[in-house]
Amino acid sequence: LRLRKDVAIEAGKASIRATAKAAKDLRFSGGLEVRDLAASRGDQRIAMDAPITASLAGTIHPAEGLEVENLSVESSFMRLDGSGNMTGAQAKAVIDLDALTREAGKFIDLGNKEVHGTAEFSLTASQAKKESEVDFKASADLKEIILSGIAAQTISESSLSMEATGTGVLSEGRIRAIRDLNTKLTTDWLQSSLSVTRVDFRGERPTLIGLRARVQGELNDASSDLLAVLGLPVSAGSFFAEMEAALDKEALKFEKLFARADGLEFHRG
Repeated sequence: LRLRKDVAIEAGKASIRATAKAAKDLRFSGGLEVRDLAASRGDQRIAMDAPITASLAGTIHPAEGLEVENLSVESSFMRLDGSGNMTGAQAKAVIDLDALTREAGKFIDLGNKEVHGTAEFSLTASQAKKESEVDFKASADLKEIILSGIAAQTISESSLSMEATGTGVLSEGRIRAIRDLNTKLTTDWLQSSLSVTRVDFRGERPTLIGLRARVQGELNDASSDLLAVLGLPVSAGSFFAEMEAALDKEALKFEKLFARADGLEFHRG
């Protein structure tokens, strides 16, 4: 990223604050603020729509680990709030991509790149039945997304949602494994799900047990163009695929694999 050649920065303020206090626990806080950014482009004056502010406060406990008491980011195009620890947390972010493109384009040379739409992200975590486990749910919802000038063709999706749920297994303030992991991805033309009985992080490499995946949808001209941008030249039509596998170290072992598209079928296991 670089400044626009026709823009001259004339004013702006940036402030950073940070404090830390160590006793039994280490308490910390900090903040960042960027405001009053102004520039000129020829005879035109341009300025930020609103300041960008960020703040963080929390405590590091020797036994329990990190606890975030407050995390906040606010600007004309984004709002983020969060708090929590390893056994209970919540966070939510909302991004206006139109406002982001408009604000950044005042000062930064974006070329022909444009991003439009809205995006919302959320994360919640709570204590599970077992004291050493925590249940979590993460989601993302994107609406009226348009990406132009980034790939060879314009990418457009009116709706895209993702969700993941599972249970984290904790030890010494760290996540050592995830069990009953379930993920879903839904777009205008695609529905997919992925489930894993257990992901173990205790070895040198993660181990996956009980991997199951299912994908189905209906390709139209727009979705076929999107896959072509990603290097997957396919024609319009319906498709369906499912598999069962396990990952042990670097080896992916298929127990079942089935795929169907436009009357063609493939079986394994």
